[in-house]
Amino acid sequence: MSVRSIYLQLVGLLIIQAANAQHQNVRFTHLTTNQGLSQNNVTCILEDRRGFMWFGTQDGLNKYDGYTYTIYRNDPQKNTSLSHSYIHTLFEDKQGRLWIGTDDGGLSLFNPNTESFTNYTHLPGVKNSLSHNKVMAIAQDAKGFLWVGTAGGGLDQFNPEKQSFTHFSHQTTDSTSLSHNIVSSICIDRLGSVWVGTLGGGLNRLDQATKTFRHYRYKPADKNSLSNDNINTCFEDAQGRLWIGTEGAA
Repeated sequence: MSVRSIYLQLVGLLIIQAANAQHQNVRFTHLTTNQGLSQNNVTCILEDRRGFMWFGTQDGLNKYDGYTYTIYRNDPQKNTSLSHSYIHTLFEDKQGRLWIGTDDGGLSLFNPNTESFTNYTHLPGVKNSLSHNKVMAIAQDAKGFLWVGTAGGGLDQFNPEKQSFTHFSHQTTDSTSLSHNIVSSICIDRLGSVWVGTLGGGLNRLDQATKTFRHYRYKPADKNSLSNDNINTCFEDAQGRLWIGTEGAA
């Protein structure tokens, strides 16, 4: 055996030992109500561009600076408070604004200068309002439109200039409509396609030119079809591949 071979084997052994040592030294720090968190059921996490950590819980929104928490909850006496204290999703848009999807209060927009919220809710009889007050997913496209997934009203497109919502919902008489009105995830790929995951209707791709949807569903006889019609999350990787997390498999 050559000296070079022995050297390479020793280097490989040291790398393995270092990796094992790092694995053994992994530690978890616990942040709970004992440290100031508003509630222990954390539903979503986001780090904003200023470095703050945001934790959505079933009872309040938490801003964490590494030392202390600032907690935001709904105050029925203040229309500029968080619209609902049960948080489903958090999203920071291209302008650095924080959007909050709530369980029954619709969509909230946080203003860091005033520590207040602008709230968008479903208003019966107002066709350009939010379609449903349970917001499950938020995304933004290259044109600045916000896409909002609701649990019952389908998919909404929000125009920030007009302050109005356009609705896309399931219609039983239209096979090209959204496949299901419970929208659980939204992914906008590098080509600008809007992918919509639903709970019960599989995956949809929106053709924005025709305002129609192509459906991708689970087909028992097709091993290359979607694995389950209940979509929990979707993600585009660096190679442009779309990953779909379902209740059955990824």
